[in-house]
Amino acid sequence: MIVCGHVGAFNGLIWHTEMAHIFREAEYGLFLISRFWLGRTMNPVLRKLMINDAMAQGMAEHCAVEYRNLAEILPALYKAYK
Repeated sequence: MIVCGHVGAFNGLIWHTEMAHIFREAEYGLFLISRFWLGRTMNPVLRKLMINDAMAQGMAEHCAVEYRNLAEILPALYKAYK
């Protein structure tokens, strides 16, 4: 299964990231692969202003926290609902 989406700022006025979460069946549940394309859908001027190392670092930190939280709750949900 693949889940794709767009990430925006300012209540969706500026879309800055495309993402895909790829779920593969594994022996004990699902294996998650995530891919992000920062600034791909933006015009070049906004991309240069908004997409920088700090934004990429912030995205990486957000993902680490999100995936850690998911790792705590998803195994039980998978076991219950498969």
